Amino acid sequence: LIDTSTWVGAYYQPSQSTNQAWWAQFDLYKPQIDRELGLIAKAMGFKALRVFINSMNYFAGPSKLLSDMETFLEIADRHGMGTGFVFFDDCFNHAGLNLSQPCMPRKGVHNGCWMASPQDWERTTDHTEVFNTVEKFRPYVVDLVTKFKDDRRVIFWETFNEPSNNNFSRPLPQGPFSWTLRRSAFQWAKDVQPRQPVIACWGENEATELNNHHQYALPWGAVENAIFRNDTGFMRGGVLTEAGARWFETLPSDVGSPLTVVDWLQRLRKNPHAPFVPGVFINFECMVGNDNTRWHWLSKPGSNEPAIPWHEHVFPDGTPVSYTEAGAIRRYVSGNDDFLFFEDFLGGKDNADSAEVFASLHPGDTFSTTPLHTGDVLVEASIMPSNTTVVSVGLCDSLNTSCWFTRIDVANSSLSLLRSGTHEGEQVLSTFNISTLDNGIVIGAWNMVRMRFLDNRAEVWFNPMYPEVFPEGVPMPGEPPKPIRPMPPRIQLDLGNASSALSSDNERFSYRVDVVAERGDANLDYMSVLPPVVYGQHFEPPAQ
Repeated sequence: LIDTSTWVGAYYQPSQSTNQAWWAQFDLYKPQIDRELGLIAKAMGFKALRVFINSMNYFAGPSKLLSDMETFLEIADRHGMGTGFVFFDDCFNHAGLNLSQPCMPRKGVHNGCWMASPQDWERTTDHTEVFNTVEKFRPYVVDLVTKFKDDRRVIFWETFNEPSNNNFSRPLPQGPFSWTLRRSAFQWAKDVQPRQPVIACWGENEATELNNHHQYALPWGAVENAIFRNDTGFMRGGVLTEAGARWFETLPSDVGSPLTVVDWLQRLRKNPHAPFVPGVFINFECMVGNDNTRWHWLSKPGSNEPAIPWHEHVFPDGTPVSYTEAGAIRRYVSGNDDFLFFEDFLGGKDNADSAEVFASLHPGDTFSTTPLHTGDVLVEASIMPSNTTVVSVGLCDSLNTSCWFTRIDVANSSLSLLRSGTHEGEQVLSTFNISTLDNGIVIGAWNMVRMRFLDNRAEVWFNPMYPEVFPEGVPMPGEPPKPIRPMPPRIQLDLGNASSALSSDNERFSYRVDVVAERGDANLDYMSVLPPVVYGQHFEPPAQ
């Protein structure tokens, strides 16, 4: 059995790039890679990366690619992450890869620039020529595996991702080619005798040492999950190289959010009947970026920015898409628990299969945290409103002397920061018009609200968006980097002496956070309270 349990991470490419052609501009992206892997390690605690190459990267210059892979491994290792490399892939565009002319992203189009490897012009549909055509890719596989076959920094070689995946659009004429290439690449790699396992999609098959499972479905099924399938008896364990995705705003359900995947993994750790605990590459991608996997496969061109990205974990400034998800993943990986309070509603005994579970709040209902011993906190909640919802998320002292809360009013598309207390009525301190946002409030889908109280100051974020960290515009592939700012809040306010009760050195009170459905129904996916640490960082590119 090969232990993959420490492989917790996601796919990585530089956020400014759109596809595997970034390897052809490695020298441009190298500083960005170092910076972003540092952000990922800090925010997510990831220990593993899945990295795609394209056959054209190799044939354009084998020695340069091998040198750049060495540099990448040095950077990843310095940030505490191992790397698994992927050679071939049938997903998305089978023509159009140009290593000297980067593909530009289109708003709303998921992975619109992703390129299959090999491209169709490198393949054949003539069944009598399949073996001869496949053979030309032998040096690509053999050279790379030979160079790093004893390198502990490489954790696996994945010969083929999703062979014959037609991506909902058209049948592939090269099915026999893909299957033949998968079998051949497996044998080429194994003949080199690498220390790393050689794997391939889909699931259990004749060209993989590990069950290489992709799951975008509920429930996760405890030990009945397909990752444990081993009908042949030849599988030496398993890894989910694509493990779930968030509930996207146009769809009827979750397909395995990061919190769902972590819940499933935690249950497996405690289950004596689990054959093993698999490695997972959660929610596909590390960085929110120009490849646009923040939109769904079926999103339409020109779609608004999503309220919450479908894939991806970290914005380019270092802000996690969800501090709650990031904290839960770090806790799973390291055992260190940063939460002052955490509830994802998944942990009940009646949810043994790790299905999607959330709380439903009706008008007048309140969900409250356990007592907190400080008012300096970061509060985050994911809320699904109806078209009449008014919901508030607030921090109160135990005597209700002061409450500071954010109110989301769907009908008026407003976000407000208010104060109330036992000796005074409500005071509206600041408001923000949510209708000015590209994503706005999304009805019947999850929306993100985050508040930080620290040093008599309040900050409120709502549905943060990728372009907002670039004050001079989003840099396109191949362009010089642009300045980055920390994800800006919707509201920020100096609370002055009025907030003196919300202090970690004030021993008179404990505190709590309330989510209150004031009007209309609302669902609550999760809520957490963490220390008031934010990860967003300024970045100023060096002078050219």
